[in-house]
Amino acid sequence: SHPRLAAWLRTTDIIRKFVAAVDNIAEGQSPRSHVDFFTPAGAFKVRPADGRTYISQAGFDRYNPVSDVFISLDAKACARFYRAVKPLVQEAYRDLGYPNEDFDNTLWRAIVELLGTPVVEGPIAVERKVSSYVMIDAVLEGLSPAQKHVLRMGSENVQVIQAKLRDLASALGFPENLLPRPRTHSARNS
Repeated sequence: SHPRLAAWLRTTDIIRKFVAAVDNIAEGQSPRSHVDFFTPAGAFKVRPADGRTYISQAGFDRYNPVSDVFISLDAKACARFYRAVKPLVQEAYRDLGYPNEDFDNTLWRAIVELLGTPVVEGPIAVERKVSSYVMIDAVLEGLSPAQKHVLRMGSENVQVIQAKLRDLASALGFPENLLPRPRTHSARNS
């Protein structure tokens, strides 16, 4: 029912983009090139404090519209829709180079990958590199590119997105007891 979702669903080749993005996430890779239709507005934002540079709240807030759309989804309705379009999803997955694999396994791995992202307590210090920033905390910088994308949405968004992922996994019939438990991480900024 979210108006932005309706606009996203009009994206050309949405099923192929969904399949490719989920496959990337399942492999720990960035899905960015496949989900350009919900790239946040504005640039990555940082703020200086205490002689360091931190990801700013405004940087996290850029992702609120994406988070708002995602959490507005009805998990049971999404599961029904997924089952209805599963033949198209499976065809797109075959075209991606997986002729004998079930996309459900890849979807499961993608959900597990994103649920492995910690909820960070405290500000996240970053350091400018050539054309981007890296996180000073080695644990956070060591996360997969897919997990770093979720992490850059901010702790509040991570929590609500992970809760919705758990709802979706349940609605799809994935075993809840095999999902990673929520975890927190206190940012190390030195």
